[in-house]
Amino acid sequence: MRKYVVVPGKWLCLLVIILWAHGASALGVEIPAALRGAWQLQDGNEVILIEEGRLVVWAQGHLRAVGLLGYKEGQLTVRRAGLVERWHAVVSNGRLTLEQSGKDRVFRHLESIPDAVRLDPLPLGPTAPLPTERVSAIQRDLADRLQRDQNAAKDKALKEEDAKAIVEDNTRHLRSLAQEIGWIDVPRFGSKTSYAAVILAKHGGDLRLLLGVLPLIERDFKHSGDDAQAFAIVYDSVQLDLGRKQRFGTQIRGAGGDKPFLLPLEDPEHVDALRREIGLPPLADYLSDAAKALGKEISMPPKEEAENPPTKVPVGRAA
Repeated sequence: MRKYVVVPGKWLCLLVIILWAHGASALGVEIPAALRGAWQLQDGNEVILIEEGRLVVWAQGHLRAVGLLGYKEGQLTVRRAGLVERWHAVVSNGRLTLEQSGKDRVFRHLESIPDAVRLDPLPLGPTAPLPTERVSAIQRDLADRLQRDQNAAKDKALKEEDAKAIVEDNTRHLRSLAQEIGWIDVPRFGSKTSYAAVILAKHGGDLRLLLGVLPLIERDFKHSGDDAQAFAIVYDSVQLDLGRKQRFGTQIRGAGGDKPFLLPLEDPEHVDALRREIGLPPLADYLSDAAKALGKEISMPPKEEAENPPTKVPVGRAA
């Protein structure tokens, strides 16, 4: 079983898996017409597209969605990165003032929707057979890139911008390769190289790339024994980036901090059945392993409508 554990301070996931998800989550939330459309931050490049069921956000080079759960009297109830938040939104004189965590930001309305907030899967190149020499070269290259990625995550002395540059270079390369020759799949490249590509794609967080390759990751890894965790991690990660809850319980928030916790689950009562269906052990076992790796207790998902304190998964012992 391949294990890639979280490194305190730099978040290298035990491995994250994704499932195919397209379009807005049509929750039927009605919002004023004045709020709809694309908005750009007045003093920055951040762009927000407000539409039915979600907000699509382009910020700091990353594309993400925020689930829209409700609207009432200028207050948006949203799900961002798995957690429920409440934002205040006011439109006046063609400007949107958005208040998040006590901080106001002002956006101007855009007449058209920029490509930056397109939330569709990245088109992939044809998965045609390749010469043996090309396959071998890609296998060696991705093995080297994965090693640099892992070393950067573990090197506490490495500057943040240098670690970020390694991830960005790997992501650009993987995106270009996928557009040229299709995804780095198991039939052509073998499970080891494909698994390495999954890790690099997940670490890069290119949502359009992940949406494009998710069906292929599912095909290659969903029922592959221990390696099924590659699918589960990517699936969960994508769901969170789409403004939803995770399914398999692979994603932990605050792994580098003092109080890590499991992000909310879409079906807590049946999570073990969902994990068992793809060949994964019970969630308690996964969390116990994660707690050992982190050396810290992991809280269960926070209560969204209650004040009850979260339960803990002690280090070295399953819940």
